[in-house]
Amino acid sequence: MLLLTLLLGPGGLIIFGVGTQYKAPWVVPLIGTFMTYGSLSLLANYRNCGACIGGNIVYTYFADVYLERADAALVVLNGLKNWSAFGIVYAVTPWNTHSGYAVSFGCLAVILFLFHIPMLVLWLWGEQIRKWQAERFDSAKENHHGATF
Repeated sequence: MLLLTLLLGPGGLIIFGVGTQYKAPWVVPLIGTFMTYGSLSLLANYRNCGACIGGNIVYTYFADVYLERADAALVVLNGLKNWSAFGIVYAVTPWNTHSGYAVSFGCLAVILFLFHIPMLVLWLWGEQIRKWQAERFDSAKENHHGATF
């Protein structure tokens, strides 16, 4: 599923941007939107793909690996996610006006692809990373809710 989102998410952004920039028929940007955010339940029994499922993968991984520190890890992860989402939403309208849809959505496709690389690393080498961290960090110590902050 991760490889599917790695390809369909950025591909959908490129199709949407190029289709909108060059005034393609309405179905072309719709296909791009479907690829990035749409329902792929027929293909993989998941409801969301592309940009939506990546956050769920990372949240689940952090909650599983850092169970004793899940509150702090998820707060930091959520803060970074919201900070990046605000930055993109704040900048996308002037960016589209200045550079056009093809350039801005092509850059967003690259950003989405780059955000998938850590998930791919966790998918491929997650077990080795967890073992390495367990040997070097005292993450098994009991934690009280909110003690990290």
